[in-house]
Amino acid sequence: MFKKWYLSVLVSFCLLLTVTAESLAQTSSDWYMAGANPSRTSWVNTQVDGNLIVEWYRPIEAYIPQHVQLVTYNNIIYVSTGKGLYALNAANGSTVWHFDTGLPMGHSPTIFEGKVYVGNHDKKLYCLDAATGQMLWSFNDAQAGYSVNPIVIKDSYTNNQPVILVGNRDGNFYAIGAHGHPQQGRVIWKYTIPNNSSIIMSAAYKDGVVYTTAMNNRLYALNVNTSNTQGQARWISGQWQGDPFMAYWPVIYRDKIIVSKSSDIKDGSRPGASSIIAPDGTSYTDFNGAERAAINAINPGNNTSGVDSVGEILPPTSWSGGYSVTDTQYAREYLEQPTPEEIQNDPVGRNRYGHKPWRREYYVINQNDGMEFTFDSDGDGLREYIPLLYWRAESGPMFPPAIGPNNLAYFTARFSRGQVMGWNLDFPSQLSFSDGNSYAIDEPLSISMAGNRVYTSLCCDRPAISFPITSGQQGIRYWWYTLSGSGKAPGYDEMWWVMSGAIDRHQSSYVGAKDWYGTADDGVKTTNASMNSHGVQNPLIPHNGRLFIHRSNAIIALGPGTAQGKETYLPIQNTQSAVVQPNLTALLENEIMKMINAGHLKAGYHVQNQLLAQWGQIFNYFTFPGDTLLALAQAYPYLSSGSKTSLANYIREEWSMYFYPTAYATRGFAEGADRQPISLPPEITADYANFGKSQTASGHSWQYPQHSIYGIWKYAQNVPESSRPPISELYQVARSKTQVPATTDTNVMTTTPYNINSWIAGYYGYLGLYTMAGSPPADATFRNSVQTELNRLLSWRASAFTKESYAYPDMRVQHKMDTSANFLWLTPELADYLANNISTKVNQALDEYLYLNQYWFVNRFENDMGESSTEHFHNYHALFLAKAWIRNESREELIKYLDVPAWERGDMYYIQNLVAAIEAPSNSGSTPTVTQTPTPVVILGDANGDGRVDGADYIIWLNHFNQNTSTGFRDGDFDNSGRVDGADYVIWVNNYII
Repeated sequence: MFKKWYLSVLVSFCLLLTVTAESLAQTSSDWYMAGANPSRTSWVNTQVDGNLIVEWYRPIEAYIPQHVQLVTYNNIIYVSTGKGLYALNAANGSTVWHFDTGLPMGHSPTIFEGKVYVGNHDKKLYCLDAATGQMLWSFNDAQAGYSVNPIVIKDSYTNNQPVILVGNRDGNFYAIGAHGHPQQGRVIWKYTIPNNSSIIMSAAYKDGVVYTTAMNNRLYALNVNTSNTQGQARWISGQWQGDPFMAYWPVIYRDKIIVSKSSDIKDGSRPGASSIIAPDGTSYTDFNGAERAAINAINPGNNTSGVDSVGEILPPTSWSGGYSVTDTQYAREYLEQPTPEEIQNDPVGRNRYGHKPWRREYYVINQNDGMEFTFDSDGDGLREYIPLLYWRAESGPMFPPAIGPNNLAYFTARFSRGQVMGWNLDFPSQLSFSDGNSYAIDEPLSISMAGNRVYTSLCCDRPAISFPITSGQQGIRYWWYTLSGSGKAPGYDEMWWVMSGAIDRHQSSYVGAKDWYGTADDGVKTTNASMNSHGVQNPLIPHNGRLFIHRSNAIIALGPGTAQGKETYLPIQNTQSAVVQPNLTALLENEIMKMINAGHLKAGYHVQNQLLAQWGQIFNYFTFPGDTLLALAQAYPYLSSGSKTSLANYIREEWSMYFYPTAYATRGFAEGADRQPISLPPEITADYANFGKSQTASGHSWQYPQHSIYGIWKYAQNVPESSRPPISELYQVARSKTQVPATTDTNVMTTTPYNINSWIAGYYGYLGLYTMAGSPPADATFRNSVQTELNRLLSWRASAFTKESYAYPDMRVQHKMDTSANFLWLTPELADYLANNISTKVNQALDEYLYLNQYWFVNRFENDMGESSTEHFHNYHALFLAKAWIRNESREELIKYLDVPAWERGDMYYIQNLVAAIEAPSNSGSTPTVTQTPTPVVILGDANGDGRVDGADYIIWLNHFNQNTSTGFRDGDFDNSGRVDGADYVIWVNNYII
């Protein structure tokens, strides 16, 4: 009894000596994680001054995603890439070490107490030695890859033990013991987002609470402590509007959290920007034009600040550092809450230019309750929001603000053009100006800060500058207007290709080091493109008197020293990654049941933008009913008996809705549930009603999607006739929609070869149904015509097959489909034909595509071609099936590239990928049936695993006291030392729940 009392007193005394709740940093000058620190303020205290020169620069062969930030620690630069992690000497760019991986890194690493923590798309979180790159251990229990930058904290909320806080694409947020923690490399707690909504935006942390988002566009405030509320949600926000949160992070600003919205309006499309109709009847093709027109309509025209401006210009104020401010009155009116009458009579906003709060670009959220911060500067009783307007690429998120030492948040903001502007929470209706530079508002800018200086870099290797937070001091231009044009780093962009006709590099692409023609002297490595730099951005990173940034896949070092020139590029070191094999049939069953529970679905709406320039006909997803029919029919054989019954009923309803008695080519948006249940602008949702199902599809070489007929055949093959319509009915629909002859237009083969794939799939489908229907004599001649056309198309497809992009050399955004066009709407039959007849050609194409697009399998990847931030969804499907069916890769190889669904429900591409993996040959020779055991959520001091630390756990500790053990916490060995002793008792007391 005395021993227990003594240890309790000792623990209480130790608690008095613990550090404060501030997270421990390396030093206040290290940019040791994305956003600089756990609060993601993008500010460090040590300013970098002077007219710096390019000291050195070094290209890297492996692709560096545009949103990945360089990380600095102890004069080393850490770089995450598509093939691993590199550590470079900050003084000269020499290689300190490299950690090679077969699959790409998810985001920037985090450095903490001499260790590197970084997530990979091989589902592992790695802990490396920061000085040597030696792998110390990895956390392997996540069920998907990582797209985020981890947080590592060590403060009083974690008992001064280092803890990793990181979200995963599997929909779980994990707290993991960092290096040296008693639970090192193991889950301390985890929080599962409802419906396992993927986490693809990094989190932020302050004072014992971690703030994370998910693809469902909610913000979760999770407790980080050792009490019984550990890992529980303090609050969950409402659902914010926009495409899913991605790429960046929430930013802590005083007692608020600022989250960047992702674009939710597709330019050039209905539903989309063309759904917006102004009060005067004007329609628009792009959101920028619609917003500009609205501001000008609200602006009375006699203001002093010019056309398109968001408000009047006012003299400097006490908080603006000597810079002028704007009252933002037009922006505030534009974003202000509608009146009750407007909400009732004009909910879409068709009859007004202002009062459209759904168009705000940032959400400012209270840390204490998760509610949005609003104000009422004009006293009219209507809520006003942070007065910031659009400045981004045509898809993706706004850049997160940087928080300065002057208590201002610095944003990429719109006045009449794009400018960096400061916002003060105490004066929320105003914005301060800054350096006077302005840019086009569809050209994204990045921001970082050090000391009293703001550093900015424009997209596409354009201006890099800095300016002071106080007016009157010198601004600095590091290069202007483009880095390549400045001549300061000749040859830095050897991994990049600037396209013909590009304006200041606005259309360009990563091409890497390989010359796919063996003719390096002509400067052409490939005609294909994959990733541009005109979307999400990375900023200048200050460190020890230098600035660092990556541009065109090269690390650029700016400093006060001597120019050292170009370092030899860092080549890819090929290696293999292994992943844990999931229970594929369980994953498949889960996806099917999500669809059944949701009911029938709309087509898929996703903001990608500029895909419409050439491929408007595949701008929306799963719009052809045959896409759904095929995927579900392929899944049917691998389900449990109960699920088979439910699915058969679901497919039969689909059949009645879209195939018989009327065969519809497209399903549209007018009926069904959303695949990604997030809030979209009212102009979009109101316009859904105008896009019902249709009997024809436009923009293709056929009026009815021929590959839908292939889906009908698989329905007949895989679902018993007792559970579906009779074969005669299925054949009747297929016969009526099979078109003969097929196209002979060579332009179709050249520009959209997937259209030919569709024809071929349809012909295989018809011939299969013809046989199943008993080979009707009346259709024998038609059947022969189909066979003749199939033979012609197969021969044509093989002879005309090319890996080259038709868009080369004169086109630009048309490159978006370069790596998927050949394999979209592929079937096993066509895959076999290509593999048997032109194996060398198709494998060369796949080699090149997979090299150029190292993140091809990551859905919603935040980099893209053209002027957008998010990649389209066709790559992760088309290339996966090409690997499965043309290369006949093993199941073990394919599951490395099996991501999570891109939609909360109804991702037909993911379902088909699952089926292809299930059907793939296995190195073990068996069908995957092993269910992964969920990772136990371990609470320190909880020996019996009941989720509480109480007397029962004390008895377990007491019974094993002074004994050696290998079973860890289950015997009371809470620090995992291998022995149950007094230190474990201290842990029990510290976590005891009274």
